[in-house]
This record gives sequence, structure tokens and C-alpha cells, in this order.
Amino acid sequence: MTAPLKIIPAHRGARLRQFIRLPERVYADDPHWVRPLYWERRLHFSSLNPFFRHGRWAAWLACRGGEPVGRISAQIDDLHRKQHGVLSGHFGLLEARRDHAVFAALFATA
Repeated sequence: MTAPLKIIPAHRGARLRQFIRLPERVYADDPHWVRPLYWERRLHFSSLNPFFRHGRWAAWLACRGGEPVGRISAQIDDLHRKQHGVLSGHFGLLEARRDHAVFAALFATA
């Protein structure tokens, strides 16, 4: 029996580090995958990223048995909304092994 799936916020601290490093788990067996530079990914999620002057984001990890098994982010770009007059949002950074329950839970949360 598999452990229950839990979706947890992951936009700062230790959870953000797990969020950034999750692809290392997902693609560990893929000989063609190239790990991104951790410091570059960390800067991407910091106040140094110009997106955060006009956008908001949230991130979540899917965990099973206390271990991260998936991730997703959701973004709202207030500048885009203002310029185009549309109420839109975006998702990204979606990573998980093939598991319908993980993807369904991540999409429902985002």
C-alpha cells in the first residue's frame, strides 16, 4: 500500500531547496538530463528576479511518506493583467514521475 499524498507549500526555506532539487530525483535515471546550477535556480526564485517587481508566485511539493515526489508553481503577472485586461494566471515548474494522482493533486492545488 502506498503512503497518502500530501501537498505542501514550498516557496521558502528548506521546502524551497527541496522544490529546486526535486528534478534531481525525477530524472536521476535519465542519462540525457543535465542538472541546472543550484545557485542559478536559487537566484531565479529570489527578489533579484525582475518578475517579482510585478508578479506573484506560489510553489508546492507533492510528498508521499515524507519524500517529495512532485512539484508545481503558479504565477500571477499583475503587469500582464494590467496591460492586456485579462485575468489570467500561469503554472509551471511541473515535475513528477509518471503518477496520475500526483499530477492531479498538483494541478488541483495550483
